[in-house]
Amino acid sequence: MRTSLPYQLTGYHWLVRLGRLRQARNNARNGLGCILADDMGLGKTLQAISLMLYLKSNGLLTKPMLVVVPTGLLGTWQRELKQWAGSSIAEYLDYSP
Repeated sequence: MRTSLPYQLTGYHWLVRLGRLRQARNNARNGLGCILADDMGLGKTLQAISLMLYLKSNGLLTKPMLVVVPTGLLGTWQRELKQWAGSSIAEYLDYSP
């Protein structure tokens, strides 16, 4: 199993800090959010899954989280979720033709 690269950890920690800020300010309705816009292949999926696992394990994910991806990326997300999270956080809906 591979480990996160330094820049992926930086991105993950940035996402966690934003999540904590959102919780501290109770800003769920005030538009506090972010976009993780790394280039293709740099590990956005892993960083997003890591954030979901962090939120879940710390009781901060109290509602379902929806991830919408193009059909071509569904297999990637399924593999990454299985590798990093097991079956602990995923259900799949596929409405491709």
